[in-house]
Amino acid sequence: MKKTLIRNLTCAWLFLLLPAYTWAQATNQDPQNKDSNGYDYGIKDEDEFQPEIPLRYTSLVLDFGIANFIRVPEHMDLTFWGSRTLDGSLYYNIPIGKSHFMVSCGLGIANTDYTFKSTYTMTRTNDTDRKTKMEAITKVIDIKSSKDIKNSMFSIYNAKLALEFRFNSNKEEPQEGFFIAIGGDIGFQFSPSTKISYEEDKENKVHIIKERFNFNKVHYGALARIGWHRFGLFYHQTLSPVFNPNKGPEVERILPFSVGISFNLL
Repeated sequence: MKKTLIRNLTCAWLFLLLPAYTWAQATNQDPQNKDSNGYDYGIKDEDEFQPEIPLRYTSLVLDFGIANFIRVPEHMDLTFWGSRTLDGSLYYNIPIGKSHFMVSCGLGIANTDYTFKSTYTMTRTNDTDRKTKMEAITKVIDIKSSKDIKNSMFSIYNAKLALEFRFNSNKEEPQEGFFIAIGGDIGFQFSPSTKISYEEDKENKVHIIKERFNFNKVHYGALARIGWHRFGLFYHQTLSPVFNPNKGPEVERILPFSVGISFNLL
Protein backbone atom coordinates (compact mmCIF):
# COMPACT_ATOMS: atom_id res chain seq x y z
CA MET A 1 0.00 0.00 0.00
CA LYS A 2 2.77 2.36 1.00
CA LYS A 3 4.83 1.53 -2.09
CA THR A 4 1.79 2.06 -4.32
CA LEU A 5 1.16 5.49 -2.79
CA ILE A 6 4.77 6.56 -3.34
CA ARG A 7 4.67 5.34 -6.96
CA ASN A 8 1.43 7.27 -7.64
CA LEU A 9 2.79 10.49 -6.10
CA THR A 10 5.98 10.21 -8.17
CA CYS A 11 3.98 9.80 -11.38
CA ALA A 12 1.81 12.78 -10.44
CA TRP A 13 4.87 15.02 -9.87
CA LEU A 14 6.37 13.97 -13.19
CA PHE A 15 3.05 14.66 -14.89
CA LEU A 16 3.04 18.21 -13.47
CA LEU A 17 6.74 18.98 -14.02
CA LEU A 18 6.93 17.81 -17.64
CA PRO A 19 4.66 20.58 -19.07
CA ALA A 20 6.42 23.19 -16.90
CA TYR A 21 9.83 22.08 -18.18
CA THR A 22 8.56 22.17 -21.79
CA TRP A 23 7.16 25.70 -21.30
CA ALA A 24 10.43 26.96 -19.75
CA GLN A 25 12.44 25.60 -22.63
CA ALA A 26 10.16 27.35 -25.12
CA THR A 27 10.33 30.73 -23.38
CA ASN A 28 14.16 30.59 -23.20
CA GLN A 29 14.47 30.30 -26.96
CA ASP A 30 15.22 33.41 -29.02
CA PRO A 31 11.82 34.83 -30.11
CA GLN A 32 13.45 36.17 -33.27
CA ASN A 33 13.82 32.59 -34.49
CA LYS A 34 10.04 32.01 -34.56
CA ASP A 35 7.32 33.15 -36.89
CA SER A 36 3.94 34.57 -35.85
CA ASN A 37 2.64 31.02 -35.21
CA GLY A 38 5.50 30.20 -32.87
CA TYR A 39 7.35 27.90 -35.28
CA ASP A 40 11.10 27.75 -34.59
CA TYR A 41 13.24 28.08 -37.71
CA GLY A 42 16.45 27.32 -35.83
CA ILE A 43 19.56 29.41 -35.14
CA LYS A 44 20.29 32.02 -37.78
CA ASP A 45 23.61 33.35 -38.95
CA GLU A 46 25.06 35.88 -36.48
CA ASP A 47 25.72 38.30 -39.32
CA GLU A 48 21.98 38.72 -39.79
CA PHE A 49 21.71 40.17 -36.29
CA GLN A 50 24.45 42.76 -36.76
CA PRO A 51 23.13 46.36 -36.68
CA GLU A 52 22.64 48.07 -40.01
CA ILE A 53 25.00 50.77 -41.24
CA PRO A 54 24.18 54.06 -39.39
CA LEU A 55 22.25 56.53 -41.49
CA ARG A 56 23.80 59.69 -42.85
CA TYR A 57 22.52 62.85 -41.24
CA THR A 58 22.90 66.64 -41.28
CA SER A 59 23.82 68.78 -38.27
CA LEU A 60 23.89 72.53 -37.73
CA VAL A 61 26.65 73.37 -35.23
CA LEU A 62 26.93 76.73 -33.47
CA ASP A 63 30.30 77.55 -31.85
CA PHE A 64 30.62 80.42 -29.40
CA GLY A 65 33.80 81.21 -27.48
CA ILE A 66 36.65 83.52 -26.59
CA ALA A 67 39.41 84.47 -29.06
CA ASN A 68 43.03 85.45 -28.58
CA PHE A 69 46.48 85.45 -30.21
CA ILE A 70 49.68 83.47 -29.78
CA ARG A 71 52.79 85.72 -30.08
CA VAL A 72 50.95 89.00 -29.49
CA PRO A 73 52.74 92.16 -30.74
CA GLU A 74 53.10 95.30 -28.65
CA HIS A 75 49.88 97.28 -27.99
CA MET A 76 47.81 94.36 -29.32
CA ASP A 77 46.86 92.86 -25.94
CA LEU A 78 43.27 91.67 -25.98
CA THR A 79 40.55 91.60 -23.36
CA PHE A 80 39.52 88.11 -22.21
CA TRP A 81 35.72 88.29 -22.55
CA GLY A 82 35.56 91.14 -25.07
CA SER A 83 37.40 89.16 -27.75
CA ARG A 84 34.99 86.50 -28.98
CA THR A 85 34.03 84.37 -31.94
CA LEU A 86 30.71 83.12 -33.30
CA ASP A 87 30.67 80.36 -35.89
CA GLY A 88 27.79 78.58 -37.60
CA SER A 89 28.47 75.49 -39.75
CA LEU A 90 26.29 72.99 -41.60
CA TYR A 91 27.78 69.46 -41.54
CA TYR A 92 26.95 66.36 -43.58
CA ASN A 93 27.93 63.29 -41.57
CA ILE A 94 28.88 60.07 -43.39
CA PRO A 95 29.38 56.82 -41.39
CA ILE A 96 32.47 54.69 -42.03
CA GLY A 97 31.02 51.22 -42.54
CA LYS A 98 29.42 49.75 -39.42
CA SER A 99 31.95 51.33 -37.08
CA HIS A 100 31.56 54.09 -34.50
CA PHE A 101 33.44 56.54 -36.75
CA MET A 102 32.12 59.15 -39.17
CA VAL A 103 33.43 61.71 -41.65
CA SER A 104 31.85 65.15 -41.31
CA CYS A 105 32.04 67.64 -44.20
CA GLY A 106 31.06 71.19 -43.30
CA LEU A 107 30.42 74.61 -44.76
CA GLY A 108 30.22 77.63 -42.46
CA ILE A 109 30.66 81.31 -41.77
CA ALA A 110 32.23 82.98 -38.73
CA ASN A 111 32.68 86.40 -37.16
CA THR A 112 35.52 87.20 -34.77
CA ASP A 113 35.87 90.42 -32.74
CA TYR A 114 39.20 91.34 -31.14
CA THR A 115 38.90 94.02 -28.45
CA PHE A 116 42.13 95.79 -27.45
CA LYS A 117 42.96 96.58 -23.82
CA SER A 118 44.93 99.73 -24.56
CA THR A 119 43.91 102.91 -26.39
CA TYR A 120 45.45 101.68 -29.63
CA THR A 121 43.92 100.60 -32.92
CA MET A 122 45.00 98.89 -36.10
CA THR A 123 46.03 101.13 -38.99
CA ARG A 124 48.48 101.30 -41.91
CA THR A 125 51.56 103.39 -42.56
CA ASN A 126 51.46 106.26 -45.03
CA ASP A 127 54.60 105.24 -46.92
CA THR A 128 54.76 103.15 -50.08
CA ASP A 129 54.91 99.86 -48.14
CA ARG A 130 51.57 100.52 -46.39
CA LYS A 131 52.42 98.12 -43.56
CA THR A 132 49.92 97.31 -40.83
CA LYS A 133 50.77 98.63 -37.36
CA MET A 134 49.24 99.52 -34.03
CA GLU A 135 48.75 103.27 -33.56
CA ALA A 136 47.40 105.42 -30.72
CA ILE A 137 43.74 106.23 -31.35
CA THR A 138 44.33 109.93 -30.66
CA LYS A 139 46.56 109.99 -33.76
CA VAL A 140 43.99 108.24 -35.96
CA ILE A 141 40.87 110.27 -35.19
CA ASP A 142 40.39 113.71 -33.65
CA ILE A 143 39.74 113.04 -29.96
CA LYS A 144 40.58 115.54 -27.24
CA SER A 145 41.65 112.99 -24.65
CA SER A 146 42.25 109.27 -24.47
CA LYS A 147 39.96 109.21 -21.42
CA ASP A 148 37.02 109.63 -23.80
CA ILE A 149 37.82 106.32 -25.53
CA LYS A 150 35.60 103.41 -24.47
CA ASN A 151 37.04 100.57 -26.53
CA SER A 152 38.80 99.67 -29.76
CA MET A 153 37.82 96.58 -31.71
CA PHE A 154 38.97 94.78 -34.83
CA SER A 155 36.42 92.56 -36.60
CA ILE A 156 36.71 90.06 -39.41
CA TYR A 157 34.41 87.61 -41.18
CA ASN A 158 35.37 84.40 -42.92
CA ALA A 159 33.72 81.61 -44.89
CA LYS A 160 35.18 78.14 -44.40
CA LEU A 161 35.23 74.53 -45.51
CA ALA A 162 35.72 71.96 -42.74
CA LEU A 163 36.51 68.25 -42.55
CA GLU A 164 36.27 66.30 -39.28
CA PHE A 165 36.69 62.67 -38.19
CA ARG A 166 34.24 61.85 -35.43
CA PHE A 167 33.83 58.99 -32.93
CA ASN A 168 30.34 58.35 -31.55
CA SER A 169 29.79 56.03 -28.58
CA ASN A 170 26.27 55.32 -29.88
CA LYS A 171 26.45 54.35 -33.54
CA GLU A 172 22.72 53.58 -33.85
CA GLU A 173 21.87 57.12 -32.65
CA PRO A 174 25.03 59.13 -33.48
CA GLN A 175 23.68 62.37 -32.03
CA GLU A 176 23.16 60.73 -28.64
CA GLY A 177 25.88 59.81 -26.16
CA PHE A 178 29.57 60.71 -25.96
CA PHE A 179 31.51 62.00 -28.98
CA ILE A 180 34.99 63.24 -29.85
CA ALA A 181 36.20 64.75 -33.14
CA ILE A 182 39.37 66.12 -34.71
CA GLY A 183 39.82 67.82 -38.05
CA GLY A 184 40.74 70.98 -39.86
CA ASP A 185 39.38 73.78 -42.00
CA ILE A 186 40.35 76.25 -44.68
CA GLY A 187 38.81 79.71 -44.62
CA PHE A 188 38.51 82.80 -46.81
CA GLN A 189 38.61 86.08 -44.90
CA PHE A 190 36.58 89.09 -45.95
CA SER A 191 35.20 92.41 -44.68
CA PRO A 192 37.80 93.29 -41.98
CA SER A 193 37.21 96.55 -40.12
CA THR A 194 38.16 98.53 -37.02
CA LYS A 195 35.59 100.04 -34.66
CA ILE A 196 36.39 102.75 -32.12
CA SER A 197 33.77 103.70 -29.55
CA TYR A 198 34.26 107.04 -27.78
CA GLU A 199 32.45 109.94 -26.18
CA GLU A 200 32.40 113.46 -27.58
CA ASP A 201 30.33 116.40 -26.34
CA LYS A 202 28.54 113.99 -23.98
CA GLU A 203 27.44 111.85 -26.92
CA ASN A 204 28.44 108.24 -27.69
CA LYS A 205 30.03 107.95 -31.12
CA VAL A 206 31.51 105.15 -33.23
CA HIS A 207 34.29 105.47 -35.80
CA ILE A 208 34.51 102.57 -38.31
CA ILE A 209 37.25 101.97 -40.88
CA LYS A 210 36.87 99.14 -43.41
CA GLU A 211 40.17 98.05 -44.92
CA ARG A 212 42.09 94.85 -45.69
CA PHE A 213 44.99 95.67 -43.30
CA ASN A 214 47.27 93.25 -45.22
CA PHE A 215 45.45 90.21 -43.85
CA ASN A 216 45.96 86.89 -45.61
CA LYS A 217 42.80 86.17 -47.56
CA VAL A 218 43.20 82.42 -47.06
CA HIS A 219 43.88 80.75 -43.72
CA TYR A 220 43.83 77.19 -42.39
CA GLY A 221 43.72 75.59 -38.96
CA ALA A 222 43.05 72.57 -36.76
CA LEU A 223 39.94 71.80 -34.72
CA ALA A 224 39.09 69.46 -31.82
CA ARG A 225 35.73 68.73 -30.19
CA ILE A 226 34.47 66.69 -27.24
CA GLY A 227 31.00 66.47 -25.77
CA TRP A 228 27.82 64.64 -24.88
CA HIS A 229 24.59 64.49 -26.90
CA ARG A 230 24.15 67.87 -28.66
CA PHE A 231 26.50 69.89 -26.44
CA GLY A 232 30.26 70.06 -26.39
CA LEU A 233 33.50 71.99 -26.09
CA PHE A 234 35.77 73.03 -28.98
CA TYR A 235 39.29 74.32 -29.53
CA HIS A 236 40.39 75.89 -32.80
CA GLN A 237 43.98 76.81 -33.64
CA THR A 238 44.88 78.80 -36.74
CA LEU A 239 48.12 77.47 -38.26
CA SER A 240 48.66 80.05 -41.00
CA PRO A 241 50.07 83.58 -40.36
CA VAL A 242 47.50 86.34 -40.03
CA PHE A 243 49.26 88.95 -42.14
CA ASN A 244 50.94 88.86 -45.53
CA PRO A 245 54.74 88.38 -45.29
CA ASN A 246 56.59 91.52 -44.14
CA LYS A 247 53.34 93.51 -44.10
CA GLY A 248 52.15 93.02 -40.52
CA PRO A 249 53.30 94.22 -37.08
CA GLU A 250 56.85 93.44 -36.06
CA VAL A 251 56.38 89.88 -34.84
CA GLU A 252 57.29 86.57 -36.46
CA ARG A 253 53.87 84.87 -36.55
CA ILE A 254 50.55 85.91 -34.98
CA LEU A 255 48.46 82.77 -34.57
CA PRO A 256 44.81 83.22 -33.51
CA PHE A 257 43.08 80.57 -31.41
CA SER A 258 39.62 80.21 -29.88
CA VAL A 259 37.99 77.98 -27.28
CA GLY A 260 34.36 77.71 -26.26
CA ILE A 261 31.11 75.74 -26.31
CA SER A 262 29.21 74.05 -29.16
CA PHE A 263 25.51 73.42 -29.78
CA ASN A 264 23.99 71.09 -32.37
CA LEU A 265 20.72 72.74 -33.40
CA LEU A 266 19.41 69.90 -35.64
